[in-house]
Amino acid sequence: MGEYEHVLLKREKGTVTITMNRASRRNSLSADHLAELLAAFRETGKTDASGIVLAGAGPVFCAGHDFGDVAARDPPSPTCCNLRYHKSEDHFSEIGSNSRGST
Repeated sequence: MGEYEHVLLKREKGTVTITMNRASRRNSLSADHLAELLAAFRETGKTDASGIVLAGAGPVFCAGHDFGDVAARDPPSPTCCNLRYHKSEDHFSEIGSNSRGST
């Protein structure tokens, strides 16, 4: 399994544990950390693992976005944000329509 700066991967039998390893920043999600998490999930998905555990190093699981990292980056264009919003809205509409007649 690959090596990452902010993520640890450990395999035991059929389970892979993905540990966010930025305890000094309360495992907050910087752009680099998030990219590594996605890569770790993709990598794990290509294995025969039957389960994934997501964990956080230190006393805090995850504090959310690393706003220091966000503030240091150029803001996205309004068009970029708009497209993301509409894609999310479509996704949630799809989820809602799939769950409506099932109880």
